Amino acid sequence: MAIKRYFANKDNTVTNAYKDNLSTRATGSNMGVADILETFVIHGQTSASISAESAEEARIIVQFPVSGTNAAIETIHRDRSNNTIPPQGKVSFYLRMFNARHAESTPEDFNLDLKIISKSWSEGRGLDMDTYSDTGFSSWLSASSGSAWDDPGCDFHSSTDTDNFSASLNFKHGFEDIEIDVTTAVENWIDGTKANYGFLLKHVPSSLSGNNGTLYTK
Repeated sequence: MAIKRYFANKDNTVTNAYKDNLSTRATGSNMGVADILETFVIHGQTSASISAESAEEARIIVQFPVSGTNAAIETIHRDRSNNTIPPQGKVSFYLRMFNARHAESTPEDFNLDLKIISKSWSEGRGLDMDTYSDTGFSSWLSASSGSAWDDPGCDFHSSTDTDNFSASLNFKHGFEDIEIDVTTAVENWIDGTKANYGFLLKHVPSSLSGNNGTLYTK
């Protein structure tokens, strides 16, 4: 069995977490060139962040070069046209992401939703993942300059959309890597059924409710 790897061409972490002053949300911050991606849910740093509606959250967005016309960018669509990869039904595509170990608390036995992003977005040049001092696009509020997300935190296709793909990932110990079959999503991008804006990873709604406490940080 042959394996061909495609690497993401842009990624970012978007968050509505409080800054150090615990009064200002980092909804305009950008972390597009940070060396890791991060997702978490924080409850109760302030009395205003206890409920699901106001919980602090970070989400991961990532996009791969599936389609495009720039000759400098290798794309899955071009490889399919050149017979470098097999036709539909003869190949499987997997999303692989690797855990970054750290000295902070790592949550256990939690779930993340994997969704398909429905809007074009910019990666940005921000770096600061600690104090959120770098602003820009994309961010929690904006997909790109002059274009806000319809829903703060990233727009994504509903699981009831035709030909849509979504999945839930469980992390029993917290430090597991991700390897999940995303063939349906990639084939939709290749044949143009859906535009390729990438994947969103976010905590499931039950984690935002506060029933599982703070989940910081994956």
